Amino acid sequence: MKNFQLNFITDKVKLRWFQILKELESTGICTTAQLIGMTNSTARTLVNDINYLREYFENVADIQSSKQGYSLNIHSSETYLEKKRAILEDEPLFIILEQIFFNELQSIYDWADYFHISESTMITYVKKIADQVKEFNITLELNPVNLVGSEADIRNFYFAFYYESDITPHTVFPSIATQEVVIKIVNLLERPNQKVSSFGYFSYLLYLSIERILCGCMVELDPELKDIVLNDPEFHRLSPAYSIVKDYFNIDLTQEEAIFIFSSVLCRRGIENPKQEKYFCERYNRWPRIIALTSGYYQMIKRNTHTQAHELILLESFFTSIKLRSLLSKSGNKNIQDTNEYAKTLFSNEYKKNRAFLEKNPSFHHLFSDDHLDDICASLTIFTESIKEKYWKNPTNIAFIFEGNEYISQHLEALVRKYLGGFQNIYFLRPNELCASYIENHEIDLLVTNYNEYLTFSTLGLECLLLKTVPDASDWKKLLNKIDPQLLQKFRTQH
Repeated sequence: MKNFQLNFITDKVKLRWFQILKELESTGICTTAQLIGMTNSTARTLVNDINYLREYFENVADIQSSKQGYSLNIHSSETYLEKKRAILEDEPLFIILEQIFFNELQSIYDWADYFHISESTMITYVKKIADQVKEFNITLELNPVNLVGSEADIRNFYFAFYYESDITPHTVFPSIATQEVVIKIVNLLERPNQKVSSFGYFSYLLYLSIERILCGCMVELDPELKDIVLNDPEFHRLSPAYSIVKDYFNIDLTQEEAIFIFSSVLCRRGIENPKQEKYFCERYNRWPRIIALTSGYYQMIKRNTHTQAHELILLESFFTSIKLRSLLSKSGNKNIQDTNEYAKTLFSNEYKKNRAFLEKNPSFHHLFSDDHLDDICASLTIFTESIKEKYWKNPTNIAFIFEGNEYISQHLEALVRKYLGGFQNIYFLRPNELCASYIENHEIDLLVTNYNEYLTFSTLGLECLLLKTVPDASDWKKLLNKIDPQLLQKFRTQH
């Protein structure tokens, strides 16, 4: 479960259970000290929690203990997830937020009566909602209990709560009708080799919007954004969508709602098609300072590459999209805490450099509010690292020599070609080719072999990796670590 969702759990015992399960799921072995510190509990409480979870997940998952600590062995992933979700069946705040979404409002007193708790306890509970939604520029009223703020901000919150978070018993899902409408609208917008948006994203966006419209909750948009979108010929290709929505939901979609949906989808930019991103920037970049911001940022991160023009367009597209999001709503660039933690953990140094750059850049401060500096920096960091993975190709030149059973050797070569051949420069050598001239001519970085005798060639100044005669999982892990020492480290659980 996402850390963002954990903030809405009122039962301290259930919160500990989810914290324990989250740690066990992401870590091979957890020590008693780690789990006690993470849950802020005692050794006795931890033992009680572990025993309850063992019994609850009986025949579905085992929590095993050893001298090293605790580990989780899941037998049926689907059943395990179902049982884990069921723990939240009666969680008050998840129920309340679901009812608020459908505009089925009750007073704080009615909710206290519904959950059979005191009014003061109920007020304490709903304050947890208030603490979280304020990050989306939303406040909470108590009579009735409701979210107050811009409708666009409220939809952003629910989008994060339902779409970007893990599924719970109270997660709402797009209807079949919504999915059918999305398919028809996508057919209006998409062109060959141009992807509009992920199906799941578009379906959730449209579903949340339609349900809120049916509740009488309408968006009000920034005049600048409306002017930009209305001058885009691509927006007017959406005209048939009004009648499609009318046929399916019996509502008249207002122009502002259409702009909100169109702009939200439009802001989901990718890195696969620079030509498409250039067309986007030509239509939507109305701010010269974005060019200056893009140029300054690229000067900080760039290296000599033949894809510089593509990378500049992609970065301009990123900054243009987040500018449009800031016009859509004040919380348009808000991330849930899990997203920011992902960037800070996996790309710690890059995040710090990017943040320092944004803090000092006058164009950034002119274009954006400082309220979401962390969020924008996290998004920029992940986006930039994606560009590097795709365009900054820096393959390792690896020479392989496999000896032993001919069929096993053939299989090992086939595995290497399949999993490494598309990204690294692979060479399969005969022993007579392993000489100084070959290594120099092909600029070999690493020799990988399962035959000990070939390690004598390390005297040539070549880094060597010796695998077992029949390599196992630990050998392949060592090879991956040689190719990219940061890869496994990035995804190692941080304590």
